Parts: sequence; C-alpha cells; structure tokens
Amino acid sequence: QIRYVASSNPALALTAAEEEKALATAEGTVQELNYKLTRLRVVSPIDGIVFQPPEKAISKQSQAQDQLPAWYGNPFHASNSEAVFSEGDLLCFVAPTNEMEGVLVIDQHDRNLVNIGDQVELMFDSAKLESFYGKIVSFSQSEMKETSASLSTQTGGSLDTKTDESGRTLPMSTSYQAKVHFDEKDVPVRGGYRAKANIHLAWKSLGWRLYRYAVKTFNFEF
Repeated sequence: QIRYVASSNPALALTAAEEEKALATAEGTVQELNYKLTRLRVVSPIDGIVFQPPEKAISKQSQAQDQLPAWYGNPFHASNSEAVFSEGDLLCFVAPTNEMEGVLVIDQHDRNLVNIGDQVELMFDSAKLESFYGKIVSFSQSEMKETSASLSTQTGGSLDTKTDESGRTLPMSTSYQAKVHFDEKDVPVRGGYRAKANIHLAWKSLGWRLYRYAVKTFNFEF
C-alpha cells in the first residue's frame, strides 16, 4: 500500500521509503520481544503439581557492601516481578503426583542408628494433635549442602543453621536426608510443611543407651 501511494504520487516517494524503514524496524522489535518472551517461559520436563520453593534470604554480602540486593523471599511475590533470575535459581518444585512424601534431616551422629524400613511418626506444626506414620525408604549418599530456612531455629524450627555470604541457609552440623513414604495415601498437608519426627529404632540395651548418652554428653581426655 505504501508503494502504491508512492508510485501514484512521486512527491511521497521519500516519505514512503522512510515509512518502510520504520516498519522494518518495528517488525524487528516485535521479533526481539517475542524471543524474550519465550525465554521467560519455564518448561518442566514432567507433568505434575507446582509447589513454592523455600524463601531465599537476603545476601549478607550485598548488605555489607550496600549493594542493591538480588531477589529474595518468594520468587512469585509481587516485589520480585521485575527481578532478574540467574541460572540455578530455584523457582519451584514439580511433584509428578499428588502423593506426599517426607524428608528427614538426620545428624551424622544418629545416621548409623537409622535403617531403611524403620517406622517414623510425624507430627506437623499445623496439626500437632494428630500423628502420621510412614517408613524410611532411602538415604542421601552425600551430606546436606543447604537446607530450607523454615527448618532453622531462627524461624521456629529445630535445626541449628548458619547463613553464608550469599544468603544460603547451611546446617551447623553434618547432616543427611532420609526419604519417608507415608502409610496413608491422602495426607492433609501441603508441600513445605514443617514437622517433628520420632523414629522407632531397633531394640537397644540400657547399658548401650547409657554409654551413648555419656559419649555424646561428655568429652573424655586422657
């Protein structure tokens, strides 16, 4: 249409050329924006249910150097709507089914006492008057490098933690994770709920228990 007007009115030929150039620039801008939009789309490799990740603490390094902090808290919060996320940032969890499982944090001093198949009694903070039961099905092969901030004693949990310069929550003591499958299929809790666990161990003699208590409580030097 622009070329038709230019050919019928030579005086508009220069204007038509400028309009065509502006149109090409606009089309290029649209293509670039569409490409950026595709990069904002996060695709999960599996189908499932989306759960929010643990909240991210503010980086101590940014606070100490009076820098503008990166995103923190919940990535879906309105305050992070214009935040820049880096590769490796945890945005969410995707569970393949609606069946829940528990993850225990076990101190290295207790790791050898617990075995696959041991029964676990879980009492959630949101339902303290009710207990849920399950069994340990697996252990992590390596120690925990990072933990959820909600488990920390600083937020009402029972796990002693510290925060590094990047804002990550780290366990104070070497700890391992154990996965628990519930006996009931429909557990009325949501992902991320905090609980206390009692593990029913194999029978141990009173002498063994007194010896272990003494070793953990006192430090003998010769």
